[in-house]
Amino acid sequence: MFKAIFIVVLFLSAFAVLPLCAEIPDFGDDIGSAFSITPDNDPIEGELQTGADIDFFALTPEPETVYRVFFNNGLSDRKNLTVLMENSDYELRNIKKLDSYAETEYSTFYCEYGYPVYFKVFSDYSASGLYHIEVQTVKTVPVDSFSNSCSSPTQLDLSSGYIETEAVTDTSEPNFSAAPDYYTFDALENYRYYISFDYLDSSQLRATVLDSNCSSLVSSVNEDEGITLVSNDGEDFIIKCGHSPYGDSEDISVGNYYCLKVSAEGPLYDDFSNSKDSAHQIIPGDGPVKGTVFGANYGGDIDWFYVDVNENSLYRITIDGYDYSKYKNCKIYYARTPESGHPESLIELYSTSEYNAIYSYLFSQDYMIKDSGRLYIRMAGRHFDTSYTVAAELISEFSEDLYPNTMEQAQQIPTDNTRIIGAVLGEYTDPNYVTHPDRDYFYFDTQDWYKYEVRVSKSDNSNINFGVQLTDPADSTIIDYHEDQAVLTFVDTSQQDKWYICVENQGLHLGGYYEFTVRDLGSFPDDRPSNFDSSDTFRLPTDGTWYGGSIDYYSDRGDDSDLLLFDIPVSGEYTFNFYNKIYRKVFFKVYYWDTEYHPAISKFDVSRGETVTKTHNFPTAGLGRIVVSTENNYTGDYFVSIEDPLPRCGDGYAPPPGDTNEDCYVDFQDVAAIAEGWLNDTNP
Repeated sequence: MFKAIFIVVLFLSAFAVLPLCAEIPDFGDDIGSAFSITPDNDPIEGELQTGADIDFFALTPEPETVYRVFFNNGLSDRKNLTVLMENSDYELRNIKKLDSYAETEYSTFYCEYGYPVYFKVFSDYSASGLYHIEVQTVKTVPVDSFSNSCSSPTQLDLSSGYIETEAVTDTSEPNFSAAPDYYTFDALENYRYYISFDYLDSSQLRATVLDSNCSSLVSSVNEDEGITLVSNDGEDFIIKCGHSPYGDSEDISVGNYYCLKVSAEGPLYDDFSNSKDSAHQIIPGDGPVKGTVFGANYGGDIDWFYVDVNENSLYRITIDGYDYSKYKNCKIYYARTPESGHPESLIELYSTSEYNAIYSYLFSQDYMIKDSGRLYIRMAGRHFDTSYTVAAELISEFSEDLYPNTMEQAQQIPTDNTRIIGAVLGEYTDPNYVTHPDRDYFYFDTQDWYKYEVRVSKSDNSNINFGVQLTDPADSTIIDYHEDQAVLTFVDTSQQDKWYICVENQGLHLGGYYEFTVRDLGSFPDDRPSNFDSSDTFRLPTDGTWYGGSIDYYSDRGDDSDLLLFDIPVSGEYTFNFYNKIYRKVFFKVYYWDTEYHPAISKFDVSRGETVTKTHNFPTAGLGRIVVSTENNYTGDYFVSIEDPLPRCGDGYAPPPGDTNEDCYVDFQDVAAIAEGWLNDTNP
């Protein structure tokens, strides 16, 4: 509507003829002393005397008039201007805040009534110095007479392909009801229209698009973006322009001006049906089908396809996004072949969302079908015209249940990463004639202290439980319905040689396709157990000697931890030293037991390369325990030393009798020293 470049040129040319003033007045610093400014006169030069100074100007507007205020700082600092409009309750509404940094800024506003307008000049940046302000009259716009009824909207003439309509929403004193304006136009089938608005700084408007029954289709139209509409069946749209529900109702009186723009952008070619009932068939294995969907904020194109699918079969649907940077939406449904006289019922298998629309990439979905029927693919555009391809492929067929249904008959499988492929299909009947969802049982042999990895994936629609246990794993799971793949690792510490797998189908009408492998990851011998065993004879030395241990493995079913035992021969103070060589923190817990088990007396962590010393006073003799563990799937070495309070040779105590070399031990070295001088004459 308004050309900013032309405005700035006019403003600067006006400054060129500004006469030099001998003295610049200091304008009033409150509204009561605001300087009266007259529109369409020369710019006024002002000056902020200090960084905290404020100058006020006042405009007495003509009713139903659009004005524009210009503000120029002109210096290499920053000053501000705020436009304040008085409403019917004599309250000031903040219309616009300008921030000028050696440049011209402006604000455009509509005055429906003759309420005063004020301009506040100041600086948020403590700047002082010169500035210029000017007000221009832009145009007179009377309050419109467009329809305020949705049932009889104003008809817009789009015969030329474009129309602009200037308007101000109706208001009437004293309640300022601000009745909205309604418009419509003759829409053509599969024709795209673009709707946009120009607002002013004083406007508090919200534009919405309604259907012919006055129900909302597009809840809000932004001034900056506009919207596109497509009438798929030739039904007309209604455009509603009214006061924004997010603005203050008292502020309606300052002027809700807008300019509505509607353009007819042309017809659109629709290559595939918008209706599921006339969807285009895709034959598995025949290659991709290319389609195009045109985008719009409302009424965008929809293309429907279907694939006939057989029972107990695995299908792959592949979508190619095709166009770079053009988003599109996709939904995939399954419909079981209905019984005679019953309608078809859709089950949604896949749907894009606002945050994962199809981009320019290839993706596929695998679906296991238990009962014959159809897969439907629904493609839709967003805001752009965009292309895509759709293809279908038959991957596998399962004519029968391949694996045993009970744990006692479980199928043995290797641990060499062999891929096992199967499907749990429908139901089976046990020897007691009880019906159960289908189950597939497997087992694999294990060795103690060996680590194993079970990796399982499924089709995108499979709803399966996949359990791994020493006992019957039915009803347990390591894979969530929404996951495509899961991995389980564990170290067999059970001293049993057989682990079981159970795959169960949780969706009777959708097949449960799965793939998995079991892999032997090798031996992980553990130097210390994780749990207490009364037969354990291991004891840490308590004479200050270092003991070296290690955390040997980690897994999804539990990480290694070491239980270290030490004797507490006497009561008193014991000194502990802990050293960590593992990349991450090591956690130590110290316990003791006399006639009963006591809670941990110390819990702490030791970082890599760090030595921590602790002292603990044990009130009685007993048995001590240290539990060692680490974090975040790391293994490695650690060291522990304990020194008890017992007296020791060399710590101020005399060596024992017979210790001729005073090394605190009586041994053959002492015997050899005595024998060396045996019977020698030692007289002087």
